[in-house]
Amino acid sequence: MGGGEAFKLKASISGEDFDPKRHENKLLIKAATYHKLRIEKIDDTWEIDVIFDI
Repeated sequence: MGGGEAFKLKASISGEDFDPKRHENKLLIKAATYHKLRIEKIDDTWEIDVIFDI
């Protein structure tokens, strides 16, 4: 880093619709979890799956 290299981030985000009967109304992420964490290098690209608790 710092040597003129170019970096690019591409992200996909998924979840479910907010249902006030099932979900508490919070706006902050509590933590990233290790549950189903995946870090994998495919060719020259790193793929990461992480789940956030809110």
